[in-house]
This record gives sequence, structure tokens and C-alpha cells, in this order.
Amino acid sequence: MAMAARPTASMERAELLKAAPFVRPGGDVVLYDHVWEPTRVLLGEQTYPSLDDVRTASAGEAGRWIALRPDELPTIDGRALPGNIVLLGALFSSRLLSSLLPEERMEATLVARWPQAAQRNRLAFREGRERGA
Repeated sequence: MAMAARPTASMERAELLKAAPFVRPGGDVVLYDHVWEPTRVLLGEQTYPSLDDVRTASAGEAGRWIALRPDELPTIDGRALPGNIVLLGALFSSRLLSSLLPEERMEATLVARWPQAAQRNRLAFREGRERGA
């Protein structure tokens, strides 16, 4: 069985723009679309890239392009789900990761490692998995 192409993941929009040249043909691109405007953008000296600009620059020969919008994700007890775990769940929809480690084992590891946050992490992982499918 042929190995799936390596996915590219980013937790911030401008970060993915910098990584665009390294996207592998056929590899999934997963962005947790957090916007972290640097000082020059806040001062009006530079512009921040739009989601469309980032998609155009990084999509190229990518397999799937997934944007996880933090404002569209559910909350639990009024708190946002942990973005890193949502991103991890979406990455598990990639053939490469799921072929290396079963998602059930990853989810069990998250729960065992951080038992106080088990409910939030489980929901975040499943939400990312669902959005990445």
C-alpha cells in the first residue's frame, strides 16, 4: 500500500502562508484559522493576509484544504474548545495519520494524559475529526 502524502498543518493564518511553498502534492492542508495580527498590521503599516489569499497560495496541488474557523466551533461551559486538539482531530482524517495510529488510541491518550480536561479534549478531537472528514 502506498504511503499517503504528508499533511501540512498550521494554527495561524499567516503561519500557513509562510509554509505554502512546502505543501506536498496530494497532502492535506489543515488550518486552524486563528488571526494573530502583528504590531505592524495593528498600526496600519502592513495588511494581514485574507483567508482567500492563504488558500490560493497553499492549495496548489494539495489533496484537501480544510479551514477550521474558531468562531464556528462549539463551546463547552462557555469556553472555546482547545484549538490544538481540534486541529489534531482534523489531521486524523488524513490517511497518513490514521494509518500510523488508530484514532481511538489517540483519543484515549488525550483523555489519559489530561483527565481534568477529558470532556473538552474528547469533544475537541471529535469536532476536528468530523470537520476534517
